[in-house]
Amino acid sequence: MSDDDAFAIKPTGRDVDLEKIDRVAEGHGFIRREVKTRRNHVGLTLPINVKLDQETYNAFMRFCSDHDDMTYRKAIGKLLKMAGYLKE
Repeated sequence: MSDDDAFAIKPTGRDVDLEKIDRVAEGHGFIRREVKTRRNHVGLTLPINVKLDQETYNAFMRFCSDHDDMTYRKAIGKLLKMAGYLKE
């Protein structure tokens, strides 16, 4: 078979078990290329960088920890809601 013959191979049109193919591929170290869905997607986000004194920093870390290791984004949102700056 020459290199040109390899391009002449056409799919047979039979049903393909994609789950089986994925299992075999993963067993050989291949990873899926499908786009994974993002969790916690909130739309447009903007960065914020603040300098805090040690006491405020520790209090904020404690707040996050006391609320099931809440993310900083969620903690800031919760604090703003508690202060009345954001609606529930």
